[in-house]
Amino acid sequence: MMPTRAAARRKKDKSDLPHRRSVVALQNADIPFLIGGAYVVGVYAGVSRRTKDFDLYLRPQHVDLALDALKRAGYKTKKTFPH
Repeated sequence: MMPTRAAARRKKDKSDLPHRRSVVALQNADIPFLIGGAYVVGVYAGVSRRTKDFDLYLRPQHVDLALDALKRAGYKTKKTFPH
């Protein structure tokens, strides 16, 4: 199931703002990604685990493009394990 770009623009509470900004940055750069982890479990299963991380899954060939898009959106980026 592919979320629409409009879904990323829906009003949420301010704690979701960084997540939405990152999704919009990747969508605007036409970079394919998946969202995973506790965030998705909360959305689809209703089981909430408040974590501060936001798991994005990318294909290896899209990592550098995604980092560039996120950097342009104002995020600090770094490859912790560049292999």
